[in-house]
Amino acid sequence: MNKKTNFVGTILVILLIATASVANEKVAEYRHHSMEAVEVHFQSIRQILDGDVPFENHLSMHVNALYDYAEMMPDLFAEGSEGGEALDRIWDEDEEMKFLKVVSNFKGAMSSLKEKVAEDDKDAIMDAVRVVGNACRDCHRPYRE
Repeated sequence: MNKKTNFVGTILVILLIATASVANEKVAEYRHHSMEAVEVHFQSIRQILDGDVPFENHLSMHVNALYDYAEMMPDLFAEGSEGGEALDRIWDEDEEMKFLKVVSNFKGAMSSLKEKVAEDDKDAIMDAVRVVGNACRDCHRPYRE
């Protein structure tokens, strides 16, 4: 190979690495925005249940949105998407199964909350909301800055 070919090859490798890095940053940014949306929906649920706002008819919409976020949660933490407020330990081989269990617990808590909303039992809904809040904390404490 000549020097020009080596130079072009080196430039291509650098561009590929830079492109992958930007893509990872975009995924981390997307995850951040998604997690902010989760927080906003959860706060809206609390306001409705606490009687702070008169929008009881919005409850199922917020719960369904959170349920959808719970379903896509594993995608938000795909391999190579390190960064943002997520600690690198999420992608550590020894931690991966623990993290996936925590995500699974959140999904289960959201599924239960969705069922309780469909049953329209306010006490059961309040209990399910507390379980969801605990599932959020169980992830934030060990895996978030």
